[in-house]
Amino acid sequence: MQKALIIISLFSFSCFHASTCIAAPSKEKNLVILIAFETKGILTKQKTHLIKESISSRVKQSFKGIIQLQELKLVDQTNLINLKNETNKTLSATLFVTYEDNHFIIKINFADYENNLLFPTQQTTCVNQEEIPSKSLNLIKEYLAPKATITKKITEDLYELQFESYSQSDSDYLSPKKGDYFQILRRTQTSKSNNIYKWTVLQLTDPVASNEKKRLFNSRLHTGIELPDLIGLKAIKIPDTAIDIGFKITPKEQSLEVKSLESYFPVAVVLRSSFKVASNQEGFTSKTNNQGIFSLSDYSGKTFLGVAFVEIIKNSITIAQFPFFRTSNEQESITLNFEPEKPYEKPKTIWLIQVNDHLAFMGALFRELNKPSFKDDELKTRIDKIEKLAKYSFEKTNGILLGLNDLKLKWPDIASDNEIKLGEKKLSALLGHVAEVNNYQAKLIKIEADKNSPKRKILDFKIIEARRMAGDGDFPQAIELLESVFPDAPEVETDIKQFKALWLNKSDKVMEARKFLFGAFPGLSVSEFLKQSSKLISSVDICIAESDTAGLLKYQKHSRELYLQLDPAQNTPEKLGISPKESLEIITLLEDQNKRVKIFFESLNKKP
Repeated sequence: MQKALIIISLFSFSCFHASTCIAAPSKEKNLVILIAFETKGILTKQKTHLIKESISSRVKQSFKGIIQLQELKLVDQTNLINLKNETNKTLSATLFVTYEDNHFIIKINFADYENNLLFPTQQTTCVNQEEIPSKSLNLIKEYLAPKATITKKITEDLYELQFESYSQSDSDYLSPKKGDYFQILRRTQTSKSNNIYKWTVLQLTDPVASNEKKRLFNSRLHTGIELPDLIGLKAIKIPDTAIDIGFKITPKEQSLEVKSLESYFPVAVVLRSSFKVASNQEGFTSKTNNQGIFSLSDYSGKTFLGVAFVEIIKNSITIAQFPFFRTSNEQESITLNFEPEKPYEKPKTIWLIQVNDHLAFMGALFRELNKPSFKDDELKTRIDKIEKLAKYSFEKTNGILLGLNDLKLKWPDIASDNEIKLGEKKLSALLGHVAEVNNYQAKLIKIEADKNSPKRKILDFKIIEARRMAGDGDFPQAIELLESVFPDAPEVETDIKQFKALWLNKSDKVMEARKFLFGAFPGLSVSEFLKQSSKLISSVDICIAESDTAGLLKYQKHSRELYLQLDPAQNTPEKLGISPKESLEIITLLEDQNKRVKIFFESLNKKP
């Protein structure tokens, strides 16, 4: 399948070390269901109550030992909203029943909080009110198929899946079936609406083995994008319901020549219910509009269940092929190459995915390490964890560096590619993260080696945490933490005095600069940063002129975090709002300020 270049990235931090993400034994999950009716008087209040009770009974019976129905209640239409993610709930569903054109329409919104998934709206219909409970149950069943873990790569497009085992139930609908389609969850995720590999599905082929502990299936990979290593990732069944096919195509800019959309569109769109295996396989043929937008809803009577296979054709040439399935209720967007690809485009894309995924991984790692936790066994736990992570981070980053060197050796002109230049900046940030992990590991090991008392270990750990906070400019938090340990560790008095001297009694100019560096700057998006660059420079100017250590340390911390925002794989071009050239300009601006700040600390030696 010819692959389309898609800019995607998603983030969730479920485990640190990718190779240790193994499917856990199945356990009973909690489900909350809200249901609302708007049937123009066809159903009485008493009847809706009976329907609710019937759905409740069917769910409890059908998913006994697998799903605990925590709550099912009737609500007003205006209050029918997706429930918040609470710790005591893993799944939620909302059902909305309406009556139009002499039949009932049942719509479902389903949220899987355990896997950070918010499914797009699905619906079914029925003529008789007696069918509503069974039809509702069938909708719910689509979301409760067992999850799988990708355990083995057999060939380039054939993978082995290991499924969760539901030993409590032998229900047919809980068993994976040949032909089922599965979506793949990314290793790193950022939101419920964008945490899977779009334009990519696994289709089950044949069962390999099955027993009480595990079930294995082979699956065929269909994708329209370049993918990293998939081993260890989770796969979740795509609901087998009618889908509303619609997307917008954006041409990928490959030259300096600016072309109008009319020079690319319309293009032909061919839809098939299965992957094209022969040139004579028929499909439904249509086209986009002049803006590159396609919608199947413009054509009545055409239905596809779960997944549709899309082929984009221009001037009798296939530009891209990819599987389509709904990931949200919003319009999907895909970026395609309309010009011949340079020979290094595909390996470059894979390399950039590796950089972006590992940078997100390292960012999540530091957020986890920065969570203060002072239980007695915390130090040992962190040392064990950091030892594995330091090794993994070094090997992964070194592999990415070697990959870049290989690209440059094979295609020397790739060095002038803007995306590669941006990737090199991110690689530099990764190398800095690896050094920080190693330093953090060394500090923790020294604390453990020097101290014997468990209480003393915790005190020293808190002191290290406070000094780390001060190193990020967070002096108020550092001072508060040190003052809490002062009765048992009086030697911290010097640090408390030093930190207060660096934080308190500053001029109005410094306070104004801090207001930006501590307040606005950390929350700026990339597009907002372009409008605030002069404010950043002036704030750094003031902090240097007034020798304000706190403001400059805070700048250093959040300038590193800004690199994570400059991740084209996590933002579509529309959301990013800037070009690769502008990204390089922002990074260059940050590096100029970093040099000035570094010179300041070297000359005054004021960094705690």
